[in-house]
Amino acid sequence: MEADDSELLISSVVPWELATKFRIGKRPGADLILADLDSAVSIRRLTPLPITLGHARRAGLLPSPHKDPFDRVLAAEIEAAPVVTVDPAVAAMGVEVVW
Repeated sequence: MEADDSELLISSVVPWELATKFRIGKRPGADLILADLDSAVSIRRLTPLPITLGHARRAGLLPSPHKDPFDRVLAAEIEAAPVVTVDPAVAAMGVEVVW
């Protein structure tokens, strides 16, 4: 991931989940990241990955019993790239996971 020629994608679901967890008190301090999200993405040379209608359809149809909508979208957004996560439920949806 640290190689200069690696393209790192950031799903639109990431700030959505981060903001949700901040709002409900599970991620105090996340407001600092959210306040300057564009700079954080730019500095780290991340490529935003939007949630398309196809991703939404795929997320809803995944056969996994996993109910977390954020994780389902991440699993559905696979664009020939692994997902960086420590959540074993994402890997259980048949997604290549790195961590």
